[in-house]
Amino acid sequence: MKNPEHLLADANESRTIEDWGADLSIVVPVKDECESLPQLYEELCAVLAGLELRSEVLFVDDGSTDGSPELVERWTERDPCIGLIRLRGNFGKAAALAAGFQHSRGRVIITLDSDLQDDPREIPRLLARLDEGYDLVSGWKQERKDPKSKIFCSKIYNFLARRLTGVELHDCNCGFKAYRRELVEELDLYGQFHRWIPALATWKHFRIGEVPVKHRARLYGTSKYGFGRLFRGLFDLITISFFLRYLHTPNHFFGAAGLGFTLLGVATEATAVTQIARAGSVGPWSTLLVMGLILIVGGLMFIGLGLFSEMYIFSLGDRRRAYSIQDRRLPNNVMTSPMRLHKRY
Repeated sequence: MKNPEHLLADANESRTIEDWGADLSIVVPVKDECESLPQLYEELCAVLAGLELRSEVLFVDDGSTDGSPELVERWTERDPCIGLIRLRGNFGKAAALAAGFQHSRGRVIITLDSDLQDDPREIPRLLARLDEGYDLVSGWKQERKDPKSKIFCSKIYNFLARRLTGVELHDCNCGFKAYRRELVEELDLYGQFHRWIPALATWKHFRIGEVPVKHRARLYGTSKYGFGRLFRGLFDLITISFFLRYLHTPNHFFGAAGLGFTLLGVATEATAVTQIARAGSVGPWSTLLVMGLILIVGGLMFIGLGLFSEMYIFSLGDRRRAYSIQDRRLPNNVMTSPMRLHKRY
């Protein structure tokens, strides 16, 4: 940053964040935002210079092709508080966040998008809310500066999310968030699960809060999301709802369904056999007889699937990380992170 002196633990010594870690890490996923990055960098400099915190900023490039990583790379050469994690390709936002979390060293981590729609001047408000005892504070874009179609889809998405996950946030998908490290170390992000961090945090009994934040119109480029995002989000919502209820006990779901099908099949078979015995011939009851067998076999398959899922979860170790790193330039050339001692993504 322009004035990194305030990041030293003591003005009379030469220790840097490599020696004692950081109070605050800013993680910024980047995908083709070369035009927005210079203004974002200047705004982050201004905000962090006013905080009495030892800070670092990690830009995570998710396969940009417009020169974004090269721009950040130049900043790392002259600014000891800037870091760059460059992924080999486009792995998605969840993977970019996971990479940023893994390499961050702050006791508090803030994430924001790189398109300038999140205002860095709101960072102190997120931190103040976090100090009230929360483990995660999510931004709430009360006055969104997006196209009406995107706002409409977001309202549907958030309504369904509140109903199915029980997380009472107005804006579940807001990327502008503040986290305590304890929460970050327990996140396992892959696919599109970055949208459901509040639900995952609530499931693990972390305290989550919300604070209204300023939202700005996009100045450069175009949104990376279209209508397809709504449908993908609905599928993800079904997935996370299932996970929150049955992730560690899948047989409660599959076993219950299998038992129901099996009992229904047995009842159907009993009815068919009784009618055949009375009539003295199979006659029209053959269809019911076959249906009963199908229900019994299907029910047993569901029960077996539930048992297999239980064994798989029991044997599952750490998830392999869902990204590959091409290059990394961490603040002060630190090549390792405390996260490696606790969590592998």
